[in-house]
Amino acid sequence: MRPSIIVAAYGPDAVTLGAVRRSRALAGSSGNVTVVAALGPGAGAAARCAGIPGTRVVPGVGSEALRAALEATGPGPVLFLHDDVLLTGPNLDRMMAELARRGGFVVPWSNDVGMDHFCGPLPDSRQAAGRLRERAATLGAAASPRVVRPSCLLAGREDMALLAGSHIVDPRLKLDLIDLPVAIAPRAVVAHDSTCTASLLAPDGPDGRPLLIASMIVRDEERMLPGLLASIEGLVDGTVICDTGSTDRTVEVARSMGATVFHREWRDDFSWARNESLIEAEATGAWWLLTIDADDRVVCPDPVELRRMLATYLGEYEGFGVAVENRDDLDAVSSTAFTSCRIHRATGRYRFVRPIHETLVDIETMEQPKPPFMAQLTVVHLGYHEDVMAERGKVQRNLRLTRQMFEADPSPKNALEYARSIKVSGGDRHESSRLMSGILATFEEQRIAVENNRGFFTYVLTSLAEDALALGDPGTALHRARQVVELVPADDLAAKVLAEAALQLGKPQEVLDMQEHRRQATSATPTFRSVPARAALGALEAAALARLGRLDEAFATAMDALSLSPAHFGAWPDMAAAAATLPPEGCERVLLALASRDPTGEFFPAVVGKLAPANTARFCLAYCTEGGTHPEAVRVGLMAALLSGQPGVFRDLVRYAGRLDGEILQRIAERARAKGHPELAGLLGTPEAALKAPDQISPVPLKAPDQISPAPA
Repeated sequence: MRPSIIVAAYGPDAVTLGAVRRSRALAGSSGNVTVVAALGPGAGAAARCAGIPGTRVVPGVGSEALRAALEATGPGPVLFLHDDVLLTGPNLDRMMAELARRGGFVVPWSNDVGMDHFCGPLPDSRQAAGRLRERAATLGAAASPRVVRPSCLLAGREDMALLAGSHIVDPRLKLDLIDLPVAIAPRAVVAHDSTCTASLLAPDGPDGRPLLIASMIVRDEERMLPGLLASIEGLVDGTVICDTGSTDRTVEVARSMGATVFHREWRDDFSWARNESLIEAEATGAWWLLTIDADDRVVCPDPVELRRMLATYLGEYEGFGVAVENRDDLDAVSSTAFTSCRIHRATGRYRFVRPIHETLVDIETMEQPKPPFMAQLTVVHLGYHEDVMAERGKVQRNLRLTRQMFEADPSPKNALEYARSIKVSGGDRHESSRLMSGILATFEEQRIAVENNRGFFTYVLTSLAEDALALGDPGTALHRARQVVELVPADDLAAKVLAEAALQLGKPQEVLDMQEHRRQATSATPTFRSVPARAALGALEAAALARLGRLDEAFATAMDALSLSPAHFGAWPDMAAAAATLPPEGCERVLLALASRDPTGEFFPAVVGKLAPANTARFCLAYCTEGGTHPEAVRVGLMAALLSGQPGVFRDLVRYAGRLDGEILQRIAERARAKGHPELAGLLGTPEAALKAPDQISPVPLKAPDQISPAPA
């Protein structure tokens, strides 16, 4: 039995025509071949296939055309195939055999990079037939894949119909089949040229209408607004701004940079203001809207390509999710990151709800859209910087609005927002924990399925774990964090809390067991992603290894964590304690290698607390000699050299004394005289030591660990 074959046409014409003729041969005399225009650029190529005998071209474009093709297909297996994929008869036979054996969905090995069925590079489809035979002989069975590219997908018609609304016509789609049975057919392999991803329309809106308009609300944003508007230049066709009562130069700045501004009186309701802006933006006739804030910065390396994608996907998607990263500065590491639907169709179908922490919903269903992820654009949000929060009084404002929202409607969602504001404001953790516990109780009473609300559940459980840890209850924190890690192993925030609780309870092995489980488990994507949490977790894992005496692994793990984010490395006491068990030279060498990754200087208290003065002095000198620039090394080193009677080390450190201010130098000189070393005190008064201010010292790049020479004896 041969499958019905649906060829997804992307063009150009020659590629699609060749794919349809090959498919006609694969289908045999009894098989059906149907052609659908996967996206707009493939419509012409699909139409030109109408004259091929035994081939049917379905009207329409995209998922709508695919659904029509499936409805017209008879019962039995269906092969969905991109027009730029080379599938030979023997490889199709292997896929069919696997489908007969296991059912569900079957994919071949392919050269689709980043997929679970990736088998390595292959030549383009015109030259790949021989290589496919060679490669097929080496590829056996594999574990069930989770993430696949549906460029060649085989299933029964009913199963394939389940995916018809999953946008499998999108050539960039990474299909997550975690909840569906899928197998890689042993020894079946295809070559995918990926010309499908190059088929994009011009970066303009159809019918002369704007393709993309930015929509936003502002009030007193003259300082932040110029950076935002500059970041979207060349990306949007215009910007519509709802001003809710600015008293500074915000309106003047906005209009000078080409934005359209209108005024509305503030009503203590962010969703209402945003919807006013959406309505005005829709009135421009735009096809797509981009929702942003003045304290956002839009990072889009190739605005033209993104606009071409928006033009191409007009008939396929209603919106796109983008990464939103909270940062203190544009170049800083993100504190948290999440995906948000910031781009959506300007059809009047989408509106914001909730007075604060507003949410975009489909007004026909009142559900949040679940759009595909667009990697070509990132929004960097600077609004949670402490200075900005304090300047605007955001913390207390948010607390007031979330409390009002909760008192008016004590729903689980409103309880969560109120509890979050309590925590951010430094309020009563008992109260935030009580609110979160009430949410869990409500879900249990209503028997709401965890699987369908995974993100919400994990946020509540992680919050409860954090509250328990803050309230001195590591046992409860450990229990709650375990629940999250079981639900979403990739959740770094919960894993960090689990590790903290486990170490407080004297259970370092549990930290290592958790990390091993997380590395091997398949996981849904966490709602929030946090580089600081991942770095802190790495530090906690290093601490656990050190406490178990696995020093080499501890130091290597610490190096990785420090490379990720030195500011969030909290394992210095454990690293110093572990290093102190080594011979003196080995101890200094290890600490020096770690300190070279930490420009914050947070390691000094731990190092000084574990090393003898003589070792401390040598460590500080080696740190400076190898390029370390933190001034604390000079102060600590000079004092330690005096205490341990090492005038030579003192003299060598004097060359770096210009990093210290005069008052500190004077105190060290006084200590030197008190110790009977007036000649050393005199060195601190020499021009080369005292006249250079700290900001005149040229920073020396820190060396990589394998470039660091042993600390001087």
